[in-house]
Amino acid sequence: MSIPKNEFIPDEPDQLPPARRRRAHRLLTPLNDDERSAAVDRLAHRSSPSLDFFIFSLFSAIIINAGLLLDQPGIVLLGALTAPLMAPLVGVALGTVIGSARFFFRSLSGLLVGCALVFGVGAAAGLVIQTWYPASLDMAYQQAQINWINFSVLAFGAVLTTLLLVQPGRSAGAVSVALTYGLFLPLSVAAIGLTSGLPYLWPDGLVVFAIHLAWGVLLSALTLVLLSFRPLTIFGYTLSGAIALLGIVLAIGISGAGAVIGGQVALPTMTPTATSTVTPTLTPSAPPG
Repeated sequence: MSIPKNEFIPDEPDQLPPARRRRAHRLLTPLNDDERSAAVDRLAHRSSPSLDFFIFSLFSAIIINAGLLLDQPGIVLLGALTAPLMAPLVGVALGTVIGSARFFFRSLSGLLVGCALVFGVGAAAGLVIQTWYPASLDMAYQQAQINWINFSVLAFGAVLTTLLLVQPGRSAGAVSVALTYGLFLPLSVAAIGLTSGLPYLWPDGLVVFAIHLAWGVLLSALTLVLLSFRPLTIFGYTLSGAIALLGIVLAIGISGAGAVIGGQVALPTMTPTATSTVTPTLTPSAPPG
């Protein structure tokens, strides 16, 4: 993607004039055309999917699925920590905001390829369950349900990852773990359920993944708008409106109305509990006198 520039602005913050250096660190005041163009180019470069993104997505998926099968949160967290920076999600939001169809679809396709690798590893883990059934899959079932704590963590990760990627010289690797946790886990769970045949994992996990992905992109796009990024073409306004509408529809789904009608998909499932029953006992009767 090439953005026309009228003036070169260095990426290194030390090379910026003092006033622009302060604005680059805040990015809360309106940007002029030159500053916006430089910021867009810098963010587009940082959020483009790379080979490392695909390699580490695969490596992370292997560890995450091992943790799900063993029902060990520590192993799952290790897998999330080894995941790549979820910059392509911010790239999708950037393509939405600036109205670049080419960059939008390039970032989205890169993100979906990484997710496809995660799904493939989860499908292989589901086949393992057919020959070796783990003692417990409590964590997997939890990730296939709408969880407001996970949803809040995802929102925090989407906003903060976007903020740090916009800032020159700042690393967003640590907070990006929240995005990995909110996207890769339910996607892995859905794949496990698809190939293992276990109930309440497929398509529940896929529904949770879709909701998290749409809201992550929406929150990232809103963050960019607040940072003075604006749609440059009619495509940007149209796509931004479509993403916002999708977020509203998914919000209705999160409220539970759609899921109840659709058969309790991605909602907590009722587990049978043992109930005590009164059994009649024989009482001795007095012998006839």
